[in-house]
Amino acid sequence: MNNLFFYGTLCDPDLLRIVIGRSDAGLEPASLADHAVYWAGEEAFPMIVKAPGETAQGLLCRDVSGPEQARLEFYESGFEFSILPVTVDLDGQSASASVFYPVDGHWAQGKPWDLTDWLRDWGPTARRAAVEFMGFFGASDQGEADRSFPAMTARAYSKVLARAHPGPRTESTPDVRRVEPVWKRAPYRKFYALEEHRLSVPRFDGQVPGTIDRTVFIACDAVTVLPYDPKTDRVLVIEQFRVGPYAREDQSTWILEPAAGRVDPGESYTDAARREMVEETGLKVDTLTEIGRYYPSPGTTSELLVSFVGTASLPEPGTWIGGKADEDEDIRSHVMSFKDFCDLEAQGHLRNGPVLLSLAWLKLHRDGLRSQ
Repeated sequence: MNNLFFYGTLCDPDLLRIVIGRSDAGLEPASLADHAVYWAGEEAFPMIVKAPGETAQGLLCRDVSGPEQARLEFYESGFEFSILPVTVDLDGQSASASVFYPVDGHWAQGKPWDLTDWLRDWGPTARRAAVEFMGFFGASDQGEADRSFPAMTARAYSKVLARAHPGPRTESTPDVRRVEPVWKRAPYRKFYALEEHRLSVPRFDGQVPGTIDRTVFIACDAVTVLPYDPKTDRVLVIEQFRVGPYAREDQSTWILEPAAGRVDPGESYTDAARREMVEETGLKVDTLTEIGRYYPSPGTTSELLVSFVGTASLPEPGTWIGGKADEDEDIRSHVMSFKDFCDLEAQGHLRNGPVLLSLAWLKLHRDGLRSQ
């Protein structure tokens, strides 16, 4: 048995329950002298540092068993933390404990840590991600779990956004709470995930429902942005290899699209659109107009797309190469006249859903943008 001192996210009893595997963790207020807690740079978690004269507040978890400590170390490993012995104070009484300490020099010291801010901004996402991550414990090696954790966090954030911004429903639409899960399996979880569901779903005719089996591809919320220059009447589209057409054995696997990418945890949809525009094309947009939120293929994937048309100052018609090398992106940007863009559609060269939607919106609103 061991005592552990928690000073950051594990002070959230709900997250601790998910990680440690028990609800009653026996937490007591405690402090660690000559230490302080800060955000780890721009990350969504804290780090503890030596700070003579200061005191780090936290909670002491007593009698942590060997298996429970193994779960905690599994969870903390991905954050580049190691466990060290310390002596903490409990209202005048000292106690031996261990603390998760950041690896020297790995994280930059950010602002002073605030658990209340973390609970508000990151708590729901962190808990959902932890449920998926701890499912790897005992089933996969540490390295595979750590590599998949950013994708788990992004998937968790998409679920938080879904709860915060539910889609519309009519009075006659069945309540989703009437859908009863029978079982769920997740045979694949890495950058993306695959889930198999058996569900009892209410019927429109009111008959007693049977069960249905469905397989769903779990993706993150994503954005698309089609840049348009109203002064020169030009648009920009990107071109890149897409594995979907390749897997279908299509002979044309380089697709013309708007700039696009997933929404990172903590981002708004507009922030994600601006970031992806810079990363993929090297250009910035001036204004963004949201043209739709939609599921491109709701029978097979959880992905929600939010599409924008953005005004931008575009260069002369031509092409250049861009994209993030660390994400294996090889992207060619094309600037062309609006007429040439429409000609591509007429010739059947536009086969990406968001680019067709964005063009349809632009046809309706182009005159208004140009008059402004």
